Amino acid sequence: MLKIYNKEYAQDQALSAVELLKDYPCFYDIGMIFFGPEEELEDRRENLRFMEQARKINPYLYFAYNPFWVFPKTPLWEKCLKQGFIPPKNIKEWSERFLDFMEVHGFNRRKWARAQTILYLLYGRPRVIFSLPGWVHQALYRRLYNFQFNFPLEELLRVSMRGMNKLRRGSGKKPRSPFPPLSS
Repeated sequence: MLKIYNKEYAQDQALSAVELLKDYPCFYDIGMIFFGPEEELEDRRENLRFMEQARKINPYLYFAYNPFWVFPKTPLWEKCLKQGFIPPKNIKEWSERFLDFMEVHGFNRRKWARAQTILYLLYGRPRVIFSLPGWVHQALYRRLYNFQFNFPLEELLRVSMRGMNKLRRGSGKKPRSPFPPLSS
């Protein structure tokens, strides 16, 4: 997918950069794009494998994930039209767009919201701040890996996460710093 987006680096180079930065305790994110032109399920799985690898290497890393958006007169415009993208007809329709090209892949707002919830829980915060128990991580990863969202598990998780955060804020406990103490 990097070639389609005209990126001038490969996945192994990105992992090398993640490795180089692991010794510096600062937060940074990597932007990921899902549901692009010519993207298949295996491409999304490759993105997820990369995210898993990178998170294991560097606990300060987190991800920004976005659906692909296409605009007129860009290099990918014609390719998207050939794949079935139906562009908005006027400015009002453009302003109401949300998913854009994702619809070609059979995703709607609800499916994207479910995928986004899992992406956030797994990759939206640095590991040094937040990590899930191993079995929960594995269950969510499998669901995302297959991009199957037939049961509204994510909505239940979203509600329970809000409840946990309210309880945590009300407990009066000081949050633990993710940074190692400075040596004197």
